Amino acid sequence: MLTPNDNRTDGQFTHYLNLPGQWNQYDSQLFEHLADCIRDGERHVSHIESTGLLQNAIYHCDLLSDIPEERDRYFEDMHKQLHGVDLIFFDPDNGLEIKSRPYGRKQSSKFLYWRELTHAFSDGKSVLVYQHFIREKREQFITRLSLELCKRLDVPEVLSFRTPHVVFFLISQPMHKRALREARKHPRRCWNMQRRYRDTPRLATQTL
Repeated sequence: MLTPNDNRTDGQFTHYLNLPGQWNQYDSQLFEHLADCIRDGERHVSHIESTGLLQNAIYHCDLLSDIPEERDRYFEDMHKQLHGVDLIFFDPDNGLEIKSRPYGRKQSSKFLYWRELTHAFSDGKSVLVYQHFIREKREQFITRLSLELCKRLDVPEVLSFRTPHVVFFLISQPMHKRALREARKHPRRCWNMQRRYRDTPRLATQTL
């Protein structure tokens, strides 16, 4: 969900690139590519697409607008381009919609709205959603949003993957659940020292 550059410093968390001894071991190919992008000043999402680091991935890189009509066209084009895929990763600047930023308001492009998420899921896609933390206790925030996702999408379980700054929510279609659970075993093995994992009856949370 690419938006115009607002010159803010939200994306400046790159200090890990100065610690190759600590981080390069987990995914050396990704680490080296990100380091090259920062070193060369070429920070653009298109570079990830050109590397082929994410195999079998399709990218929707149009700019997302605050204007409702343009936003509607953006998602129409997205669904056409991603027809037949199993999993959609939504990467909004901030995360899921909030009451203080109604649809069509200035900077609404920084959010994913419930109707857009519901549309994707009802179309048979599993979804992974990026979410910034807000000024709320983090465990409480994760639980609250997870339960809201369960309710709105009518699913029994949501997986969350937590980092120090953000959380990712994974909502699986029944037909994809086994494959996605198997897929998460690989990063869990590779990043074992960097994450904690717990399951609850309705929610599963994993910490990066």
